[in-house]
Amino acid sequence: MQSKQINSHQAKWYSEGEKQLTFQYMEHYGALISEMKSKENLRILDVGGGAGYFISQLSEVLSPNNSYYVIDTHRYDTWDDANPKIAYCQCDAAMLSFVFEKESFDYVFCNMLFHHLVTSSYKESALIRENCLKEILHVLKADGKLCIVDNFCDGLFHDQLSSRLIFTMTTCKNPILARLFSKLGSNSAGVGVCMLSEKMWMAMLTNAGLNCLALIKEADDGLGLIKKTFLMNRSYRQFNTMICEKTKVR
Repeated sequence: MQSKQINSHQAKWYSEGEKQLTFQYMEHYGALISEMKSKENLRILDVGGGAGYFISQLSEVLSPNNSYYVIDTHRYDTWDDANPKIAYCQCDAAMLSFVFEKESFDYVFCNMLFHHLVTSSYKESALIRENCLKEILHVLKADGKLCIVDNFCDGLFHDQLSSRLIFTMTTCKNPILARLFSKLGSNSAGVGVCMLSEKMWMAMLTNAGLNCLALIKEADDGLGLIKKTFLMNRSYRQFNTMICEKTKVR
């Protein structure tokens, strides 16, 4: 089972948005990057790295002896003129274990990726995310780190309620409802997104065999009373940072 592929509308939006967010990602990973600067010969992978702006910026501040890789399901024009230190591969995150050797990477980054791992149903989308984590664990070294920036979306009356509502809205094909939902911020062009609550995130990481070493939560975005009520949302936090490692086997 594979996630839905992004369309040209999304690819254009992500490419422009990613360029603007790169420095924000660098700031979020500030302490981690300082740690990485003292190391040599690292192998670093950006899963869902899009146009490659983040990994390119990262390569400029770290050792020139490191190796950098980007995978994405969409091939971006920027890849053709990219930094020669960076290798690009067009493939699904579900194919990591087929593309790379076991325990290949010291650091794996996933920036605003997981809420885009969706398929035809909410339940099946959870399986997609679980499989992606399984594939990442396959290529992550025993002492490596998985570095994630993503959203937390906590339901008002039930933890998953807002998550399910957003998935339903962003996968809606009805043109009238789609226009209404786009005014509320849905830019997925019908492909859909699946935001997770903080509790869902921690459970998913733990079940996958990961230990969250550091969790940096952003302030509640607020959303506005109408949006918050409509989405049955208790809190919405963008760009939360999670640094994880494999659970140690005792």
